[in-house]
Amino acid sequence: MPHGKKAAASNTERFVRAIIAAFEKLRIELLRSMRAARSNEMSRLVGEDPDDSIYRLDIVAAKTLLPLLDEYISPLGGAALVAEGIKDKFIGSKSGGKDRYRLLIDPVDGTRCLMYGKRSAWALAAVAPDKGGKTRLSDAVASVTVELPTPRAAFADSLWAIKGQGVCGETLDLRTGKRTSFTPNPSKAARLQDGYAMISRFFPGGKDIIAAVEEDFMLEVVGPPVRGKATVFEDQYVCTGGQMIELAMGRDRFCADIRKVVYDLLQRERGFEPGHCCRPHDASGLLVAQESGVIITDIYGAPLDAPFDTRTDIDWIGYANPQLKKKLGKPFRAALKKHGLI
Repeated sequence: MPHGKKAAASNTERFVRAIIAAFEKLRIELLRSMRAARSNEMSRLVGEDPDDSIYRLDIVAAKTLLPLLDEYISPLGGAALVAEGIKDKFIGSKSGGKDRYRLLIDPVDGTRCLMYGKRSAWALAAVAPDKGGKTRLSDAVASVTVELPTPRAAFADSLWAIKGQGVCGETLDLRTGKRTSFTPNPSKAARLQDGYAMISRFFPGGKDIIAAVEEDFMLEVVGPPVRGKATVFEDQYVCTGGQMIELAMGRDRFCADIRKVVYDLLQRERGFEPGHCCRPHDASGLLVAQESGVIITDIYGAPLDAPFDTRTDIDWIGYANPQLKKKLGKPFRAALKKHGLI
């Protein structure tokens, strides 16, 4: 863990340690439950709420995480909790102190990836001074992202960041318990060729629009196809936290999620109901990506910001480094404008 010089930073570090401990115990319980469950039990749909569809895996996660947060956070003075699938509540004392934190948590970001055993999900948290309903992602002073791997995995990562102090990472060998520290390192490439870049198009409805934006954008920044050559690859990781980690770890160079503006257009022009979008809790690992050097903006190029909640629909664009932002930002916004999205 990084060590701050001020008392406030030290308190932040204690919260970060507590959240990591809670998330890593959640990981153990989810692995145990998945290994013990009957086939497809964890992917059983058990309900719907305004945040998202609720699967058996989500229920196990919520029931496991709440007591863990109570155990680790209450001794630190408590906190206000905002989390997907969990009613807003206070951990520890409701009265709290004037310096109480507010936590924005997604217990399992990437439920569908994990419940079918396809790839890792992530437990995400952002920590900010508690400003009540006025708290925003830009207020975050720390963030934690802990990998929730499939039962077949041998390793799992934990990453954390305190604002202004960079990002730290640790890989756990799930077989031996050995831990190895690492520092995330985003790609330094100045172009997309031979790398991974993607625009989220997870669900039916609007894929034609997203594909048209992507084609125009790629033709502008990469050029037309070359006979017999692959140019840019994509990886549809159905998990915002995972997408930001891929950028931070140097595996992706560009990622955009424009579902909100696409659904807005579809509602206006085709009468479709808006589909499922990225929401602030999905982006609660934002500070980890930013402290690694990744640049995350809204669709107009301003730093990404949103309320500390689980209901606001958001769009975002991620660039692995400043050179890519400078090269790609304007052409991408031009493609969005061409198709009536901004």
